[in-house]
Amino acid sequence: LISWKMAQVASSVLMIRPVNFGFDEETSMDNFFQNRPENMSDEEIRRGSQEEFDNYVALLSKAGVSVTVIEDTPEPVKRDAVFPDGWISFHEEAKKIIIYPIMAPCRRTEKRSDLIQRFSKALDWEVIDLSHFEKENKFLEGNASIIMDRVSKVAYVCISKRANREVLEYFCQILGYTAVPFVGAQEVKGQLHPLYHTNVILSIGEKIAVLCAEVIKDPIEREVVISSLRKAGKDIVFITEAQLRCYVANCLQLHTANGKTVMVMSTTACNSLTKEQLGQFSCHGDILQLPLEIIERVGGGSARCMLVELYGSV
Repeated sequence: LISWKMAQVASSVLMIRPVNFGFDEETSMDNFFQNRPENMSDEEIRRGSQEEFDNYVALLSKAGVSVTVIEDTPEPVKRDAVFPDGWISFHEEAKKIIIYPIMAPCRRTEKRSDLIQRFSKALDWEVIDLSHFEKENKFLEGNASIIMDRVSKVAYVCISKRANREVLEYFCQILGYTAVPFVGAQEVKGQLHPLYHTNVILSIGEKIAVLCAEVIKDPIEREVVISSLRKAGKDIVFITEAQLRCYVANCLQLHTANGKTVMVMSTTACNSLTKEQLGQFSCHGDILQLPLEIIERVGGGSARCMLVELYGSV
């Protein structure tokens, strides 16, 4: 694997194969990307999500990305287990595995102790579990809430019910990061609502960043984010709020076995890109697009939500 000193971009990922994927009432309260399906049965949704997942794994593997697939457990039922980026992250430079406080009680069961122990033993890294913040109703949902510039050690976070400033400060102290917090808002039925996760607003690769700056309503916060990304040498692809809703920023750049980079995103996201944006992406490697229509529509998450970057020899 690539040395951690230059590993903004991973070459290996963890994915959780869904068993009981479906519409989650609890998380839909502040995730306006979720849609209750009217023309599909629960079984059709479940099977469809598994087909999309298996195709995703196959495309990543064919591209030369190492994929560790873990099957979800049937019990307890976990509708959103296919989105593991919110509860665990790996940090080779600190030799730490971080476990995060999750807002929705129904999603906390995704934090499987067997997997935590497996990775901790394989890597011989310290596990830091921030779940105790849940008792104080303070949350920070991993790579969904924190977009990390691992080289510059900057943590970009859209503050929301799912991303608490105090927990963010604690995270930064543990890993020596600098926080760049901001507030994002999206328009839903003519009204502004807070954006729940940062990973629909921003993605950071080796030399590229994807940003929906227009949802950062405070001009000072917006400029701080843009300036920080440019200071780190990122070529910023600016996207619109309409493209945000197509999950364009919910992408992830990965290294392949032959040393190249690919930008992984859904077909929905790729189809919304302009010719100019496609040209900008092409300067930083190929786009690997994949159909995730059911998972996006029902689960309210996309390509990046389904991946956890693995660092170290797992």
